[in-house]
Amino acid sequence: MSNPPQGINGLWHLSGATAEDMSTIQRELRQVMDNPAHVEGTYAEHQDGDDRLQKQVEQLCGNLSSVVREYARLNEEHGQAQASLQKMAKEMQHLREVDIGLREENGHLQEELRKMIATISGLRHESDEAKRTIASIHHAHNERSEREFQTMKDERDLALHSAQAANRELGDLRKHLAGLASFSSVKLES
Repeated sequence: MSNPPQGINGLWHLSGATAEDMSTIQRELRQVMDNPAHVEGTYAEHQDGDDRLQKQVEQLCGNLSSVVREYARLNEEHGQAQASLQKMAKEMQHLREVDIGLREENGHLQEELRKMIATISGLRHESDEAKRTIASIHHAHNERSEREFQTMKDERDLALHSAQAANRELGDLRKHLAGLASFSSVKLES
């Protein structure tokens, strides 16, 4: 049983790298050692990229903060809107209950109104009957008064006629008495 490779080769062996991978890495290392300016330029490019990336990250963080604040504001407005909706729902429920109560009250009032209209109609009918009765009574009273007046007039005329007849008879009696008196005095003188 052979011993495993030691040192850097042992590490590459443990990592599973092949001899070709080792050759490629060694070649790239030699290029870096032979051309340090290229390495520095590459590093500077990476540094600039890192700076730009850092700025983008900072900008994204700022945007994220704005988004978080906007979300918090919207969440607060949503909560206020929810509270307003709940309040409006309670008010709507209250208005529904009031509307139901008013409808019931309106039904009672309409029933009372129908009763009042029926009562007024009955009173009007009774009033018409009373007017007809009063008119009939007045008519009968007027007829009776006219009859009584005519009877009184007839009785007065009869009494007047009787008085006139009595006066005539009284005049005739006076003349007769005067004649008798005159005859008696003539007879006494003779």
